[in-house]
Amino acid sequence: MNCGVMPNYRCTAACKHCLYACDPHWEDEYMTEDTMREVCETLKKAGCRSVHIGGGEPFINFGGLCKLVKMCRKHGIHVDYVETNAYWADEEERTVRYLNELRRAGVDALCISHDAYHAEFVPPELPKGLAQTCRRVGYGYFLWETQLDRLRFNGRAVLLEADHVQKKPLADIQREALRRGACKHLTSTNHFHVDLYGRYIPPGCTGIVLPLEKIISSNSNGIYPAFDALYNGGLSALLALARERGFEPDPAGYPSVCACCFHTRKWLSETGGFAELDREHYIHAVM
Repeated sequence: MNCGVMPNYRCTAACKHCLYACDPHWEDEYMTEDTMREVCETLKKAGCRSVHIGGGEPFINFGGLCKLVKMCRKHGIHVDYVETNAYWADEEERTVRYLNELRRAGVDALCISHDAYHAEFVPPELPKGLAQTCRRVGYGYFLWETQLDRLRFNGRAVLLEADHVQKKPLADIQREALRRGACKHLTSTNHFHVDLYGRYIPPGCTGIVLPLEKIISSNSNGIYPAFDALYNGGLSALLALARERGFEPDPAGYPSVCACCFHTRKWLSETGGFAELDREHYIHAVM
């Protein structure tokens, strides 16, 4: 089981590639201590022994971040690393203090984002300087550099795909969707995420959210029609569901099956009645 915990969506950056559509305009909310406890208990019950912490930018609430690390440790869940864009590492004294406090809380490695997308919002000398400080004090780290050919085009990255990939006719998209069939990966426990509300986010398919315990128990109770359509029939079933409600696909087509799926889900999220589609995510993805 490979899991990331996202204690917030708010971020100091609004990267064009962001899978989770994080930015400074999200509400300044952070995972509560009660939700931390519930998430850790559910993950432990499911057999999860380690997680990483991402976001959003988890360092926006450093005290909350330390509480989350300690809660994981209390439940026997190891935190492999914490992701950060290093916006906070502009004072050496504070940087060293944060690293020492994190080490005491129970995590000894950072994943430092360092690429052209983040450089638009965070001066490159900050992640470089953080890496140097980590080396100096013996704190583990690795640099994460996003490359366009490795992106999953969901979240805000759908705009990047639209800019760089030619649209395919809708008929071709539909034929490809039929070949792919059902989206069984939606319940995968390989690199899924849990957000600050304790909701499960499928790997790669952002904008879909379900209560974590329902995924662990493999029981959606039939009350999530968009999710059930994708899980049982793929894009073809989702399109049929959306068309029943008045959706008309773009006659010019889409860059990919996933792009068509994303835009269909976005439209459905705006109609209401789909608890499994996070409307805020789609708003932030295309703002």
